[in-house]
Amino acid sequence: MLSACVKRDSIVANQGKDDKISVLQLPSNNFIAWVREPTNGLRKEHRVNEFTFSMFQKPSQYLALIDSRGEILSDSILKQREMEYSEMEYYDLIISVDSLQGEILKYNLSSKNDYEARIKYCAFEMQKDISMVNDGDTLPCSIFHFERAYDVTPRCTFLLAFDAKGIKKDKPRTIVYEDNLFKNGIIKFHYTVNDISVLPKLATDER
Repeated sequence: MLSACVKRDSIVANQGKDDKISVLQLPSNNFIAWVREPTNGLRKEHRVNEFTFSMFQKPSQYLALIDSRGEILSDSILKQREMEYSEMEYYDLIISVDSLQGEILKYNLSSKNDYEARIKYCAFEMQKDISMVNDGDTLPCSIFHFERAYDVTPRCTFLLAFDAKGIKKDKPRTIVYEDNLFKNGIIKFHYTVNDISVLPKLATDER
């Protein structure tokens, strides 16, 4: 069975006597697994002290599949849903702490006021500390959402999006986060053009 074990450098191959390019096709579950596989380039990670900062770029096909909630999509419906996501580039930023149990925003607090300040920062102020550098241009984070987990998990997840109209697709991107939450300095996540553009083809149920 094809799976996320299929690596990025194996998804495109020459086939046939006419040397036409063939792109590996994956069914929806395997496509999702491939996108999530860290070694395939869409997930970047930095460890700073006891913190792990992870950035996950979410392709429009992937978002269309997640949005379908297991529905079998025809090619035409998939393309329609892809278009709904194509106006932005979407990312997840996840911040976690090693060996922590409980809510990450309560990590090493000095007072209750510090906890409330962290919540305020995550909900209303952090967006301004995130940007994308693309071909010398600095683009702001256009959409930002803090997924608060309370005491359930020792990590914070932030949903990010950048306006695709301002992004040059044939140039690499660097997502920059200035960590004013835990004071770990500037964290950079570098994406090559291949990281984002070289993907398997999704095998759909055309009907």
